[in-house]
Amino acid sequence: MVPQSKWISELVELDSASMTAAVIGEKFELEIMKNSTTTDCIVDSLFGVDDQVVFHVHWKFLNHWLPTLPGFRYIRLRLSTTAIVLLLEIVYYKKITNLEPLMELVDYAAQSNACRLLNFLIEGYFEEMPQNYLFWCWRIARKDRLKCEMRLKQLVGENIHWMLQDGIDGVESFLTASVKDILDIARDDQVDWQSGKILTEVLLSWCRINGRIAKDYCKELFSTIRFKTMSERRECLTIFCETFIEMGMDESDVVEKTTVYSSMKPRVPHQVLLYLGGWGAKKGSSAVLFYDKYTNHWAGVPVMELPMKMAYHRVLQIGQYLYCFGGYDFASFKTEVWRFDFEKLVWEWKSVLPDDRGYFAAVTFKSKVYLFGGYDFTGRLSTNILYDPERNRWEPLPFLTVGRSDTAATVYRGRILVSGGFDGERTLNRVDVFDPKKPEEGWTEFVPLRDRRSAHCLVVFRGVLYALGGFQHGSSTSSCEYFDNVSNEWRTAPSMNCERSTFAAAIFNDAIYVIGGHTANVSTALVEKFDGTQWRIDHSLPKPMAAGAVVHVQNPKNMAVLLQRSAEW
Repeated sequence: MVPQSKWISELVELDSASMTAAVIGEKFELEIMKNSTTTDCIVDSLFGVDDQVVFHVHWKFLNHWLPTLPGFRYIRLRLSTTAIVLLLEIVYYKKITNLEPLMELVDYAAQSNACRLLNFLIEGYFEEMPQNYLFWCWRIARKDRLKCEMRLKQLVGENIHWMLQDGIDGVESFLTASVKDILDIARDDQVDWQSGKILTEVLLSWCRINGRIAKDYCKELFSTIRFKTMSERRECLTIFCETFIEMGMDESDVVEKTTVYSSMKPRVPHQVLLYLGGWGAKKGSSAVLFYDKYTNHWAGVPVMELPMKMAYHRVLQIGQYLYCFGGYDFASFKTEVWRFDFEKLVWEWKSVLPDDRGYFAAVTFKSKVYLFGGYDFTGRLSTNILYDPERNRWEPLPFLTVGRSDTAATVYRGRILVSGGFDGERTLNRVDVFDPKKPEEGWTEFVPLRDRRSAHCLVVFRGVLYALGGFQHGSSTSSCEYFDNVSNEWRTAPSMNCERSTFAAAIFNDAIYVIGGHTANVSTALVEKFDGTQWRIDHSLPKPMAAGAVVHVQNPKNMAVLLQRSAEW
């Protein structure tokens, strides 16, 4: 049976490699395209593994991405139909609308040595890939000098330790890496290894697999480790020496090679945790605090002080800017949008919300900001809006199925989830899903939470979706739950030590941090930390605060300047 032809009738612009215009499935000379719809100019045919669909494509453009293809008129690729559609989107549009077959195409590009295609996928979509691809992606980005190389290197530093501990598939690409790669990533000041002990354990995991080479580079490997205290250095040195002696190295040789200078000065971090504004002592705050993980306390950053006192606002990072949306001072809702420029070190007024709203949720996706629901003094809102910082414009989004405030939102597997909230009469447990790549499809219903929650937090930690705390059954709660992808249901997670609602949460330092919030009728200063197994009270804010905004800032300019200007709050 002859496979059925697939025609997609949308005209797309091509680059200047050829004076043609093309429709996926049809190719014409530019002059013919203006007045003709014939199919006489079809040049090549592409089959998938299922042989059910044939795609007619322009050879020159296909070969630009897959240069190893044989020069035949009919070509069969080891790809599913959906992966071929994804490939043709890249060939003609240079973009992706369906991420589902992404990893199939990544694996195919790697196996086929299609470097241009592989680099395009890594450069633009590495954040959508499973974490076990991180080190592999970084090595390719490093070899081909991709712009995302530094960010991938930092992500390796943030994740490789727990991946090794948990035996995650894909760590073998790290364990079999060259010593040059290991030294490069270990000694880079922009990679935050969190502590000298963590880097020691990571390096020794590699050394045990690469014994002979590791012995030759013992001195160089140990010299990459930085320590916060002399006691940490002594502890790590003992572990380092014992491991190499177990590997058959002479004890005196180990001692000689580890008698090297190692820095006692913490690196200027490439990422920090900021807490902005909030409500405490019956008044709003304009203060901005940063968390110093080396001293385990918060300090003020006067140069970043908010333009006004506010609470219930939302702060998000896009590139070298922080954007602050809305807020409430217990008299009126704020509608201003402010932007902090890390290069100029100033807040700038940028826009206003299209309408009055407070208690809304907000997320970023592909450098745009999405605001959901809220309250406007007349009722709970089902309206949603999108802010495009590049154009400084607002756009309406499909309505929520149920108007609500005090929801939580996050990006999970390429889609936005909005959970719980308050509809004016009761607390909700419903979860709705929105795909920003397919806004015309609107909202679909996700698996409901086990418990009703409002004023809670929704986070993704190590690829797992968590719903934390919030307000339920008339009071704040410490309960948490996580989503099990295998059974497709929410399950009970360890509870926090403190009941809290209207709090802030962020992923930082390979843990979930929850900060402040309301507990009973008062605010709390307690900060808790979850490592994937249990919660523990880690430290406290300088004073009790709720309804503040937390943001995990990555790679900002002038970080050293900001921290040098910091002062006790």
